[in-house]
Amino acid sequence: MDKDEYERQQEETARHAESEGAWYYDPESLVIWKQYIIGPVSLWRRALWWFFPPSHAKMHRIMQRRSDRMWKDATDHLTGSKSPTARNVVRVIFLSMAVPVILSAVGPLYYGYTHGPYWRIIVWALACTVGFSWLERLSFKSALSTAPPSILGRSLAVVTIVAVVAIVFVAGDTALYLLARSLNPN
Repeated sequence: MDKDEYERQQEETARHAESEGAWYYDPESLVIWKQYIIGPVSLWRRALWWFFPPSHAKMHRIMQRRSDRMWKDATDHLTGSKSPTARNVVRVIFLSMAVPVILSAVGPLYYGYTHGPYWRIIVWALACTVGFSWLERLSFKSALSTAPPSILGRSLAVVTIVAVVAIVFVAGDTALYLLARSLNPN
């Protein structure tokens, strides 16, 4: 391979690396992990690799794993095997509810610790129900599309979901309020 061919190949590889988000690809670098196209790497991993550089074999394994994953993602629709597992569905549901639940827990803990009146807990739980309903509006669209076609059937599905969420928030906030109130006996 002559020098011009080598430079053309390096330029092509660098363009490919940049298109993959691997802006740190540098074949002339003395730092091992900068010599490989492995795609985007998190900042903490780059910092770790700066102090503890991986071997060429490890970088090759990472490249191979990412290549295999990209190939699998690209061809899964052909085999039809990309159906969500129950674990993935449950994970998405719990993660989507994390923000409203954490927000809902803050109020009762504060009002319970400062011995605030109980009616504030009810107002807080209802406000969190409204926030939850806003954040979960895509779930409502899904519920509306699977509900009976009548207006009453669709409304009933949404009202039922909101009522259950409100009851759960009031019950959970009450328990947290009583717990926080017992922690500060003043």
